Amino acid sequence: MDTHIGIVDDNHFVVRLIEDILRYERIKTITSFTKPYQALASFLKNSPPYSLIIADYHLPRISGLELLNHIRIVHPTIRGIIISADPDTVYRNNPVWPVVDKSGRLFQRELVRMVVRELTERDGGMCIRDSCRICCDFG
Repeated sequence: MDTHIGIVDDNHFVVRLIEDILRYERIKTITSFTKPYQALASFLKNSPPYSLIIADYHLPRISGLELLNHIRIVHPTIRGIIISADPDTVYRNNPVWPVVDKSGRLFQRELVRMVVRELTERDGGMCIRDSCRICCDFG
């Protein structure tokens, strides 16, 4: 199955950073949004659904948590990751989705680790790429 990751963050710089991180890890199919309602419309109509959605917690007019919960209604098997500069608040409000602290100096490493974990669980423990750069390093 081809890995297709969606990114939602209203900050263009953060979107670009995540795209660069994922491309470095050889993930080729990435769709990014800076407007959450455009993202929601795309995610809801996309079939088969995205492999994984990375969403900022603080978005205009809807939280990343609400966005992922709406998508899960239509696509119950969707995987998601919330990113936030305030992960403690997200943990208190979020019993379901994994959270990565985007303000920390280890953001890249933690994001990659979480992406690999979510995708390998979805794929039954199989590596997400033909040539793995990170599974053995962070496994």
